[in-house]
Amino acid sequence: MIGGDNSSTATVLNACPFGVLTVADGIVRECNAAARDTLDIDSPDGEPVEAVFPDAVDRPITEVFADGDPTQSIEFDEYYPDLDRWLSVTVEPVPVGAAVYVKDISDRVAGERQVERLTGRLDRVAAISELLSTVLSQLIDASTREELAERICTRLGDVNRYAFAWFGERDPATDTMEIRATGGEAGETFASVRDNLESSPERQAMDTGQTEVIESVANDERVPPEVRRAAFADGIQSLIAVPLVHGETVYGVVGVYATQRDAFSERARESFETLGAVGGFAVDAIRNRDLLSANEVTAYTFEVTEPDAPLVSAATTTGAVLTVDGTVPPHDNHLTCYLHVDGESPNKTASTLRSESAVGAVRTLTDDGTAGRLEVELAAETPLHTVVSFGASIADARFTPDQGRVTAELPQGPEYDVRRLAETLGRRFDIDTVSTIRQERAPVTGQQLRTELSDRLTDRQTDVLRTAYLAGYFQSPRDSTAEEVGAALGITGSTLLHHLRAGQRKLLDVYFDVDSRADPTVGVNSMNQGNGNPDN
Repeated sequence: MIGGDNSSTATVLNACPFGVLTVADGIVRECNAAARDTLDIDSPDGEPVEAVFPDAVDRPITEVFADGDPTQSIEFDEYYPDLDRWLSVTVEPVPVGAAVYVKDISDRVAGERQVERLTGRLDRVAAISELLSTVLSQLIDASTREELAERICTRLGDVNRYAFAWFGERDPATDTMEIRATGGEAGETFASVRDNLESSPERQAMDTGQTEVIESVANDERVPPEVRRAAFADGIQSLIAVPLVHGETVYGVVGVYATQRDAFSERARESFETLGAVGGFAVDAIRNRDLLSANEVTAYTFEVTEPDAPLVSAATTTGAVLTVDGTVPPHDNHLTCYLHVDGESPNKTASTLRSESAVGAVRTLTDDGTAGRLEVELAAETPLHTVVSFGASIADARFTPDQGRVTAELPQGPEYDVRRLAETLGRRFDIDTVSTIRQERAPVTGQQLRTELSDRLTDRQTDVLRTAYLAGYFQSPRDSTAEEVGAALGITGSTLLHHLRAGQRKLLDVYFDVDSRADPTVGVNSMNQGNGNPDN
């Protein structure tokens, strides 16, 4: 007893909002209601203090009273597993014994830990963002796909929080994955990944174009068993598989393995998906640059004799001749082709094409009865889609009844192997190789480009383009409207737009190297103004 009337002391103690126990010679003399609730006890009066307090993780109360009642203030925070609570404990010496104050601080500790976790997560996200910014800046300068793959893996593999990274691509000849680069300390886990590529999360990411995150590699059934066992032995806990995507095309995948379970939060995933988008753009740019700037290309010509090939089948059924004017990169796993139709109605040809299982959407652009143009989507199981997916460009493609002839151009380099392209096509379709010719390309100078444009543009088209350009018509927002530019030239706004479209079309013909033998504007009605001469 500390002193005073027992009943009045008990009243004071029970009025305290926190737990209070009085101790003398290591024995609990009094205990208020708040202490009983906090320590989950009944009536501890007369019990040793160490029997009243449950076991603690680090500092049991027995240490405080080991040498008798303490003579100095002692304060500490401790976790008590039996109570599943954090308690703040303060021991103050009093004239007879000591007073022990206890308070449940579990909510405060939980809040502090949440702040610590969030702060740590933000620090990791900031570090990841800084890292990926460095990687992205390096990708822009990569001159080859091999260099791009090496830069990604080397930079990511050097980071302490990641064990290793690897870069893979699909081999178009076999539709299997190939490893192009690695970085970091791979250990046995990477050896197991290499032996199980086709059932890996990376393969799934490449097939779907969607990022895969595995938070527990050793326990996730999406990971092959051999990889799970090796990851457990190497201490690998999580991974992220990021596809390199541009448009609808997946050019490769990056797998990053970490020793932390929470290494790839939602924010980190978003940052890695940015890496995938920029990496996909960089690969696409490298491929297009290789094709456009190559001084030497291999022209591979083959005949498609498979009667079920959709363009061969359509030409055979309708009797039309189908010529490919151009293609645009695949999307939704379809290659969009622009076809020139001769000898039959494009609408009738379109109906025939729509019945082909390997053809998606078909749209008639122009129809003069026996000629015109179509927009056709070809599925992956077609020769033209295979050629483009391999990294080649279609220089010429013409389909007549019973067969088609295609010329594909590939730049020089080990990743553009014409033999592999021929083997891939031969395995999937009925084709006959016609020729393989290595050709040199003369570089096009700016003067040559201007000369060719001058030869194609009429004087009126040149004047209209120049005036519209100088008047800021092509700015965004525009400095001048079509009517204002037309007024400067003494023509109407609609006539101006007619000349602009014709001039821009010729500019694009030169840029995209369109063969003038096939007029892409066939079937388009001319717009005549005034006396019927569009050059007025």
